[in-house]
Parts: sequence; structure tokens; C-alpha cells
Amino acid sequence: MMKLTLLVDDFVEAEPGFQTGYGFSMLIELNEKKVLFDTATHPDDLSYNLNQINMSGNNIDAIFLSHNHNDHTNGLPAILKDNNDVDIYIHKDWNKRHTFKGMKIPKKNAKILDKGRQLKEIDKQIYASNSLHSFDYGSIYEHALWIRTEKNIILITGCCHPGLDDFINDLSNLEISIDRPLTIVGGFHGFKFKNARAEEVNKNLKNIYPCHCTSHFRKFKKQFGHKCETWGVGRSIEIR
Repeated sequence: MMKLTLLVDDFVEAEPGFQTGYGFSMLIELNEKKVLFDTATHPDDLSYNLNQINMSGNNIDAIFLSHNHNDHTNGLPAILKDNNDVDIYIHKDWNKRHTFKGMKIPKKNAKILDKGRQLKEIDKQIYASNSLHSFDYGSIYEHALWIRTEKNIILITGCCHPGLDDFINDLSNLEISIDRPLTIVGGFHGFKFKNARAEEVNKNLKNIYPCHCTSHFRKFKKQFGHKCETWGVGRSIEIR
């Protein structure tokens, strides 16, 4: 059983006892490991909401950062102050010149994933996508996270600057097939599916949860109906 908890977001209201914050951060609990996907903008937001689930930076086994923008990286001190040796997974294009930039990752923490067209396993059942480029906001490289559970496959994205479809299509390069129900969660920025493509994706789609920077929620809702839901900070979902 895998458990996902949204720790920081500002797309919809938070659950009682939690607070919203700018950016995105998701906690993944699988195989007795806790992996943090992105850290949002402000350390205080991340620390507060971790505390609400009786956790701190000490509980985090690894961090995966999707891209080098401050609303995904700058909450990092909330973890490092308690867990200075935590592994931080980034792609090899992390420090390439681009318009907006987040935090510099300490060398001792950085686990750099190359851009080879191959599967990159972060932990058992957790895989990094390839680093994809976009000219959105000037220039940015981004990767996403795929998780394969016993009965489901999950895609977690930060902002989808290269486009959600590009990450889905990248599966063929990663040697992962969508052979079980697909759940997608994260920020989708200005991306929207063409209707024909949405119908194709919908065949295997279990749920899609637009968060953070998503511009076209109504379009997703129209295309995917009850499968498209919002996800408030503090809410946890268990997936087998």
C-alpha cells in the first residue's frame, strides 16, 4: 500500500488544521520509506504541515526535486535543518542556465540522475522520468516521478513545463507500460489535452488531480468528468 499526502499547495483550500502555501510538495510513503517530492517555496509552510502529521525533516528518507524553480526548491531548509545528510535527487541539467532559478543544492546531498534514455530507479517501485526541456519561462529542464504499485501506476509532476503529454509519452523510453490504472497528480501549468488525446488517456485513467499552477482545470473536468478531482493540503490518499 502506498500513501500520498499533499503537504504544500495553493490550488484549493487546505484540510482543517493545515495551511496552504505557494508551490508544491507531496509526501510519498511506500515500502517503509518516505520520499518528498518537491519542497514548495517557504520552509515554514512545509515544517508546519509536516508537524500536523507528526513528522519533521528527520522522517524524510529522500527528496526528489522536479525542476529548479523556487516554488519547488526553496522549502528545502525545512528538511535540511533536521536532516542535513538527506539524499536529494536532481537531473543532470539542473544547473544549466535558465531564467528563473531556485536553490543551489549542497554537493554532499545531490544525487544526480543522468539524461540517458533509460529507467532510473530512485527506490523500489519509484522511478524518475528523463529530463525534458521546455522554453516555458525562458528555458527550463524538468523531470517527473513514476510509481508502480501492485495494482496501479502513478505519475507525479511538478509544473509540467515541457507538457504533461511529453511525460506520458516518455514512458516508452523508460520501458514502463501503462498496463494498470493510471493516476496523475501535480501541477500542469498551461497544458491541456486535445480531445482525441484525452479520450485515449481516459481509457486507462483512474484519477487526475490538478494542483498548484494548473490553468485549465475546467477543461480537464470536462474531458475526464468524475475522474478529475481537486486535492487539498493535508489530504492523504492510499493506493494499492
